[in-house]
Amino acid sequence: RIRHLLSAAYLVLNPDHVEEVKIGEEHRVRVTQYEHLVLEAMEYNFVVRHAHEVLLRLSKEFGVREGRGKDAFEFCRKCYLTPVVLCYPPEFIAAASLYQSRKFDEKETETIAKLIGSDFKELMRIVEFIERRGIVNKGSALL
Repeated sequence: RIRHLLSAAYLVLNPDHVEEVKIGEEHRVRVTQYEHLVLEAMEYNFVVRHAHEVLLRLSKEFGVREGRGKDAFEFCRKCYLTPVVLCYPPEFIAAASLYQSRKFDEKETETIAKLIGSDFKELMRIVEFIERRGIVNKGSALL
């Protein structure tokens, strides 16, 4: 696909050229390098933090049993099928996954909210968004 883009760009810049434009692998690599440079200049952070790592830590802190941990892990994985991962940090997604797989008492809910530095309502927004999308059933992380 990038080959077609490069060919079209070359033909726009060189309208007198009548032969088929042959763009090689070296051009594709060069364009990719330039894209990387532009992203670096914009101070793009290439490090991706996944909610699964946070989920493991939170599961240990709250003593989540293995079965419920699997449900939370699956819910967390399914969040990546939605724009939730673009809107919320990994800590929120992990906490929402735990909440959705295991109903916490009020004290535990407050502890989770303090751990992630957020209000409980934010967690509920994530859970409700995922459930509305039909990716998981209410009260269960698995379809």
